[in-house]
Amino acid sequence: GADLIQSDAGWQQAESNPNGNSASVVGESFARDRQWLLYVLERDDSDDPVQVASQSLSGGAWAVLNDDRAEDGGRDEGGSTLHLQVARNSELVVTTGFEDAPEDGFGRIGLYVTPIDGGFREPLDMDVGWWPFVLTPDSERVVYTSSEGHLRSVSVAGGPVTDLGVRIRPGFRHFVVLDSDTVAVWGSEPGTGTARLWKVALDGSGYTALSGAAPVGRAPTKLVAAPGGQHVIYRIDDRRLDQFYLYSASVTGGGQIQLNRHLQAGGDVKDFEVSPDGSTVVFRADQRKNNVTELWAVPVGGGRKTRLSRRLVGGGDVKAGFEISDDSRSVVYRADGRINNVRELYATDLDGGSRRRLTKEFPKGGDVNEFEIASDSSTVVFRADQETNNVKELFAVPLRDGKLIKLNNPLPRGGDVVRIGDRITPDSKHVVFGVRPKGRDGNTVLYSTNLRGKSMTKLNRPKREGTADQFRVSPDSQWVVWSANGDDVLRVRLP
Repeated sequence: GADLIQSDAGWQQAESNPNGNSASVVGESFARDRQWLLYVLERDDSDDPVQVASQSLSGGAWAVLNDDRAEDGGRDEGGSTLHLQVARNSELVVTTGFEDAPEDGFGRIGLYVTPIDGGFREPLDMDVGWWPFVLTPDSERVVYTSSEGHLRSVSVAGGPVTDLGVRIRPGFRHFVVLDSDTVAVWGSEPGTGTARLWKVALDGSGYTALSGAAPVGRAPTKLVAAPGGQHVIYRIDDRRLDQFYLYSASVTGGGQIQLNRHLQAGGDVKDFEVSPDGSTVVFRADQRKNNVTELWAVPVGGGRKTRLSRRLVGGGDVKAGFEISDDSRSVVYRADGRINNVRELYATDLDGGSRRRLTKEFPKGGDVNEFEIASDSSTVVFRADQETNNVKELFAVPLRDGKLIKLNNPLPRGGDVVRIGDRITPDSKHVVFGVRPKGRDGNTVLYSTNLRGKSMTKLNRPKREGTADQFRVSPDSQWVVWSANGDDVLRVRLP
């Protein structure tokens, strides 16, 4: 059976909270050493996280990592946590949260560092912007913006705050960490309204332009550092043509390079991802014909553009949410490639070589809802009404070659496989999923099975523990942790 990690009733008794809190496993749920679980406690009358708690997976008491100074239970309560990140050594948790909230609006946002097992909550800065901060790869410094959009860094050990000399539009995080010493940021120099891409030293010693100047108000919708930290990729609008283009800039200088071809009138780059090996950018764009979205690949530093999606049926598109395998060899995507408005699943080589359809023929009205690739790049797991329209089930298929397998046992009449968490365990051996009986109010049952669809095991007891709201699998693939009825956090060891 499952072990109770945290109970809402115990929380109310310990804190004498008249409003009541609910517990959920969200965000960065596990510390990087895999031994600590983090979860948030939310007020029942608010969508905002109030408290962050931690507990060792080996057992013991749970610890609250931030204060709750709220008196009115509203959105502006002091101590309400906005974002959190665990340091690499798993000894510290860095958070931002409201403090000293006035009655007529939001309070200041502070940046804090707390021992993961609880203790004094040390403020690093009390003038922090809304957007999430970033820890450097060595976990020694935090990079963030002030409430006015000034880029800053500070040591997790405390000490002076360093102003990095570049200003970002308030409310946006147009910066990415390149390494433990530098960041790339889209912003403007003090006293100017002209923005561009900069490489900035975190010790405040200076910054270097990586791109040409852009008009006032022009900013990327997405900014990514390619793995390896040698290129920055971004999608930005050309206000002259009202179209979105894709660019790459080398961190050694030389200016930006346009990665997509010339767009037809009305065309846009929709979205993009960088391969895990940092060599290739994959993007969706209606590049050749307006309103026909196709999938493309291009080297990260520019070069030959390869169309990955081949020919589409009239009215067909590549849908949002493609995924690149961890070995950087394949791309999996959904498209109505043969029949308009029927989303099928396809896999193609990243170099544009072989392509194959992963799904079988659908019943009328059937299609793929979502999918994910195993971390060993061997298998794709997807949810679809593959056999019966409006009956969502779970399937697995080898990425390269092999037979499609149904992973779930026969479902209760009117039941569906539902998505309440990432399904494939990090070791690529098991799949965890929820089954909900007919009706939205039915209790969700958690199951696990291996990728061959054998040894299906029930993980929870909904009649006793309540419905599973969401779950996470521990990084070592040993535990499944979930919240039940929004009140309790439970765990069970995978078979």
